[in-house]
Amino acid sequence: MQHLYVPKDIRGEVGIALTEEVRAMPPGSLIVHVDCNNGDASCWDLAEAIIAHEGATTAVIGDEAKSAGLIVACACDHRACHTHTQFLYHGFVGQEEANRKKAAWFAARTGRAEAGWYAMAETGELTEFNSDEARCWDIIHEVIH
Repeated sequence: MQHLYVPKDIRGEVGIALTEEVRAMPPGSLIVHVDCNNGDASCWDLAEAIIAHEGATTAVIGDEAKSAGLIVACACDHRACHTHTQFLYHGFVGQEEANRKKAAWFAARTGRAEAGWYAMAETGELTEFNSDEARCWDIIHEVIH
């Protein structure tokens, strides 16, 4: 079993290094430890590398899966968090194409409809939610007590 530890901030060289690390891993189970609240576009490459990994992927989410952390966590096949874990989703005002693409990606990986993700994204506001809401939207599959 392989482990990947995702730091609080996934930007630039950090995101690139994590992506390369996942791509270099041999096939097999991968546990992705997520406790992240910030990042840039490099988190999308990391998420795609996790999705492409040959083997079961599990996100074990610590205190936070906010913004880039939510993207990385949702790239995993199975997602578990604690009762106190906090989540955050956002889009960008005036970037309809990007918000629609992001909403479609999240809808394909969770139980929340694309329209719901898009409605949250188009305002550009930060939408924070807890583990109960994340469970209702099938963002997470398991709450670790």
